[in-house]
Amino acid sequence: MNLPGQPADAPPSLPTWTPSGKRLWVYPQRISGKHSNRRKQIAFLLLAIYMIVPWAEWNGLPLLRLDIRHNSLFVFTKLFRLTDATYLVFLFLGLGFGLFFVTAFRGRVFCGYVCPQTVFLDWLIRPIEEWIEGSYAKRRLMNQNGLTSKQMLRRIFKHLIFFLIAAFLSHNLIAFFIKPSELAEWMSGDPRNHSIAFAFSTAIAFILYFNFAYVREQFCSFLCPYARFQSILLDRQTPAVSYDFNRGDPRGKRSGGDCIDCNFCVRVCPAGIDIRNGTQLECIQCMRCVDACDKIMLNLGKKPGLIRMASYQEIFGGLKSKFRMRPLIYGAILVLSALLAITRLSGRKEVTVFVTRQPGAVYGELPTGEISNSFKFTMANTTSAPQDIALTLIDSKEGRIICGACKVPLPAYQTMPIPVILVFPKGNTPESVEIEMISSGEKWKLPFIAPH
Repeated sequence: MNLPGQPADAPPSLPTWTPSGKRLWVYPQRISGKHSNRRKQIAFLLLAIYMIVPWAEWNGLPLLRLDIRHNSLFVFTKLFRLTDATYLVFLFLGLGFGLFFVTAFRGRVFCGYVCPQTVFLDWLIRPIEEWIEGSYAKRRLMNQNGLTSKQMLRRIFKHLIFFLIAAFLSHNLIAFFIKPSELAEWMSGDPRNHSIAFAFSTAIAFILYFNFAYVREQFCSFLCPYARFQSILLDRQTPAVSYDFNRGDPRGKRSGGDCIDCNFCVRVCPAGIDIRNGTQLECIQCMRCVDACDKIMLNLGKKPGLIRMASYQEIFGGLKSKFRMRPLIYGAILVLSALLAITRLSGRKEVTVFVTRQPGAVYGELPTGEISNSFKFTMANTTSAPQDIALTLIDSKEGRIICGACKVPLPAYQTMPIPVILVFPKGNTPESVEIEMISSGEKWKLPFIAPH
């Protein structure tokens, strides 16, 4: 069924495939304008962050690194261990509701401005393709008429560049997980010495190359999960890139509407869609069609905004909503999650401790006739300074604690398993023992097992 203002012969919802299943390659024309310039600035900033952050350090500590080998995560030089996994709840809540809020508030701006797929394709891959093979018109004719030997060499060179970019990006991704100095040593050494990392980086490189060379906009249309559930996040009041059919139709130079049917908006679209056919799943809201249409309108002496950010309600009902409940709900949940995370982080302990009983015997009998229980205190220093980890027994005159490692300060950002032995005279053993860390005042109540 066609929407109001949509032509009766509107094409099906697969603009890059024929009914017979043949791929229609998209060659978007280059466009400039205020929206494209803003996207370019944001993209270059994101590219710089991606290239610099994994290699950057402050006071010898990484800005961002997930060190899988040592089960640690550094975020702006702050250390998080496996014992801090509860913070992942706030992270996922923030990411999820942040995306929900942005989509409900401004549509798919994430896809058009921030998504790595869009950033890499629009600002790395397509400029290189234009530099090597020429403008969109030349590449389209090349695809229709076949390749000459010179054009074939150009294409081979292009794919070589694509693979080198993919290899660089994959190694840069590895730097988020491995210390840069170690990664540089691994890259210059024998790959068999670090086969897992080599296999992972190679697989990522080939996946990225396949994406850059073949998949491209098909990822957004068929593989991206965000494109699938965006429909439940959009409503009649959600702004999206829209064509104002009331003003533009009937189309044509002499038809009376503002749209002269130049198809400039279609030629610049990286998804190959015609936005005049209504909101479509393939639209990533990159605003290229808005810049293109505004240029045409200005050249014709007409008001820009024939294609613009507008809600369904605004286009079809003429009313612009000022109060919208959905973004407010998502925003409130996002703010609440942030406040909870800040509160949780502010009460974070300098030394986190995980206590387990040593494997082996339930209890031991010493030559002196005393009964011992062995525990393992896994201590993690989350600060940049050594921490005193001395332990003491509370309200226990008969018992004693043996912990040689407790007399040595725990180094900064280090995790150390520390054996602790509790000893009590036979016949005078308690059911439980309370231990305190002197520096922090943290206490643990541990069961003490003894023979009957």
